[in-house]
Amino acid sequence: MSKKAYIIFIISILSVYTAVSQNIDISQNWKFEFGDNVSWAQLSTDDNNWKTMPKLGIVEDLGYPDFKGFAWFRKKVVIPSSFKANALKYGYINLVLGGIDDSDQGFFNGKMVGESGKLPPDSYIQGFYTFRMYKINPNEVLWDKENIIAVRLYDHLENGGFYKGPYLICVPNDIDFRPAEKEVPTFTLPKDYEIWTKNVQLPANLKTNAAKNNGLILNTNLPGNVKFFINDKLITESNTPNAHRIFVPNTMLKWTPAETLTIYLAKNNPKDEIMFSKLTFEDAGLSDMLYITNKSGANSDFVYDMEVINHSNIDITGTMSLELVSDTYKIEDKILQPLTIVKGGTKILTYKFKPAFSGAYFIHYKIIDTAGNILMGSVAKGFAP
Repeated sequence: MSKKAYIIFIISILSVYTAVSQNIDISQNWKFEFGDNVSWAQLSTDDNNWKTMPKLGIVEDLGYPDFKGFAWFRKKVVIPSSFKANALKYGYINLVLGGIDDSDQGFFNGKMVGESGKLPPDSYIQGFYTFRMYKINPNEVLWDKENIIAVRLYDHLENGGFYKGPYLICVPNDIDFRPAEKEVPTFTLPKDYEIWTKNVQLPANLKTNAAKNNGLILNTNLPGNVKFFINDKLITESNTPNAHRIFVPNTMLKWTPAETLTIYLAKNNPKDEIMFSKLTFEDAGLSDMLYITNKSGANSDFVYDMEVINHSNIDITGTMSLELVSDTYKIEDKILQPLTIVKGGTKILTYKFKPAFSGAYFIHYKIIDTAGNILMGSVAKGFAP
């Protein structure tokens, strides 16, 4: 019987790209009142005697179990002038109100900026499943002064109010993903998908190792049903929400002025899952390219057939050694072989040990590439008669 171990290989020397967004948390300290009066959207409305909602949530949870129909919610917010440059650059500010039960209209300084569902008396259409993100004209903002956000809410049945955040004033920028209109050339936008984009300036300290390893690792969390592009080249697709560790070849990177990341996102995905998703770039190495798993036990001759699979986009050259180690951690035997695998290729190396002892043993492996990167681990353990 022979033993196979499957290896996929890359090394992680962490260098992280981070940045700061221009967001204001608006989840706390709201005023609300039952009834319906469109003048309540105005900045001049006196809401001092209104009820208080310490944190946006469901109205019934505040002790109003019979709530149905209309209610208005108001919050004063100061937006610093430090947000102004990006607001004018992109032409809008996002008012993010998350999930609302059932339908609503959003207002900023007395002007309606968005609507989800339809409200009586004209008609009623529930907007429960819509993620609220309304655009504010930056010219309507009173910079460094109080502005008023107002929400006209209609609850048709029960549990009316705000059921899912985030709740933010959010200025678009080159750091966070933002909605876009331009398609990736040669990749037609699928039906019921939308485009999101962001720019990333990579730190200069990543460039040296990226050249040596022919690429970088991108760590990110993606929602389901997305296509992910870097500089207009498809890098991955995802059908289920998951954390992704993606090898990005140097051929896809520009370095200057910045990398353009584009996502085709299914419209039924919650927008916050992509808007505020975090990502990091880091150096690539052996542990990312090779994966090792043991498929069978060794025979009495201790023959190991090591199948090495290179899933990376680069050729790998170096050595691979297997060590037969006793339970007293003494190396009883060691076999070293050269290792060369082209990108996407497979190699089988056979190792035959002749143990001169009885007792427990371990089989350890070590891969060293020509750049000096090391990948180590164990592929087996057992008992020698």
